[in-house]
Amino acid sequence: MEKRKIASILLAAAMATTLLTGCDNTGATMSNSSESYAVEQVAAQETQIPKTKTYAPYEHVFYVRYSNLTNKRYSEKVSGGQIEIPEGYEILEIENWNKEMYKSSQTGGFDVWFINNKPVEVESVYNESTGGYDYSAPGKVIEMELEEEGPTKVLTP
Repeated sequence: MEKRKIASILLAAAMATTLLTGCDNTGATMSNSSESYAVEQVAAQETQIPKTKTYAPYEHVFYVRYSNLTNKRYSEKVSGGQIEIPEGYEILEIENWNKEMYKSSQTGGFDVWFINNKPVEVESVYNESTGGYDYSAPGKVIEMELEEEGPTKVLTP
């Protein structure tokens, strides 16, 4: 009976040590295995991203940031500008974004949100700020084929 108690205590201690040190059955630490798993997931996601995606009208929304902070100019000094609206899109919203400067914040520029009003096909682009691929660029308008009208029937009295 005494040997059983000692064996169970040793087994419990070994299990606790394994849990505390983070070792799995292969001898590698759990953090390394989870990191490699995360890297494999990201690689799998990047290879599974479709090159193009089709959006029906009013489904594709993206924004373009127009910055006024080049050459140290602030928005109150800007008196004009131009926004190009891509074909098949319309402006959804224009909002300003702020950049903290000193003890106050200055408007750093404007985000112009676009939404498609025609069916578009969008290619995936690499987004440096997120480190992945997304559909944050305008697409090409898909021309819908017109169906030919079939023969018409006329009722005669």
